[in-house]
Amino acid sequence: MMKKTILMAAAAAFVLTSCEKKAENVETQEPVSVVDETHDSHEMAATESWVGTYAGTLPCADCPGIETEIMLHHDNTYMKSEKYLETEGENELKEDGTITWNADKTQFTLTPNGDKAPASFKVSEGKITLLNADGTEVTGETAETYVLVKK
Repeated sequence: MMKKTILMAAAAAFVLTSCEKKAENVETQEPVSVVDETHDSHEMAATESWVGTYAGTLPCADCPGIETEIMLHHDNTYMKSEKYLETEGENELKEDGTITWNADKTQFTLTPNGDKAPASFKVSEGKITLLNADGTEVTGETAETYVLVKK
């Protein structure tokens, strides 16, 4: 019985000593920073802020508006659904395609799979804004009608 008690005390002392040394080593080690060279920090920050679903009603030339929802994905693809308000016939359209970014990641172009025309947007915190064909923002009284808000 005495041998068993001594053996258990020795094992406990060994475990406690091991834990204390580990704690000492952790405290004296300097932090290690990990760098992922395949992504720059700007790109990573931008990825986190723009990914998601945006919705709103965009202007329409011959109807009260187009209910629009765009889902932007991490892999630079998108899905878009549009519903033309107060129109007869086929008034709901769906498309998917790829996202192409400008150099500073403040604007992107949606290029649909198929024969539809691409559309460009400006990215802001919590919203995207449809741009004119020349890449400029719409100004004036109707400017806010070109904005889709993140859900």
